[in-house]
Amino acid sequence: MFGSGQVSCLFTAPFSDTSGGDIMKDDLNKLDFRPVQSARPTEELYEMCRDILEHPEFLDLKTRVHHHSSNVYCHLVRAAKAAVIICRHKGYPEEMTREIVRAALLHDFCDFDWRLTKQNKKQWTLAERIHRQYVYHHGKNAAKNAKRVFNINDKQFAAIKSHMFPAGWPKDTYGWVVQMCDKIATYYECTVNPMGNFNNLD
Repeated sequence: MFGSGQVSCLFTAPFSDTSGGDIMKDDLNKLDFRPVQSARPTEELYEMCRDILEHPEFLDLKTRVHHHSSNVYCHLVRAAKAAVIICRHKGYPEEMTREIVRAALLHDFCDFDWRLTKQNKKQWTLAERIHRQYVYHHGKNAAKNAKRVFNINDKQFAAIKSHMFPAGWPKDTYGWVVQMCDKIATYYECTVNPMGNFNNLD
């Protein structure tokens, strides 16, 4: 069973919400993240993100392996569902919630397959090895790609670009929520269901 208490240890930094308060890791203990186990989009997610979920470039992410037991599409849907849970819990305004959820859904929307990139790393110089590592540059690539295809705003762009904490450092609520949701989805895929079905939609 995937409960909220299991993920609270992942987060140690606070982030400010629109009312000026802080949410700490203990706040996550109040939430039930079990719906994140399924990578099937909910009706609420479709209402906010139908254009993304049905876009051919986004659907192509189903073909890319991610965290061994999943694919990029499923990972992003899980992250977006976690974003809905957090935003509803915090009572964020509807438009803010929609923007954060869409950013979470696009945080790994890259136009390259990192597995193919890694195959050529033996040919890289030391500097290229540092700069081309997936962990450091895929956030920027995903943000640019999301801007190109879905015309995201500046806050969404910054949240996607900085989501790979600690390689990126979120600057506001959007960024902290997106990086949290990435880690929640990753936790499920790597520890709760490490050998699960590649296309786990149930």
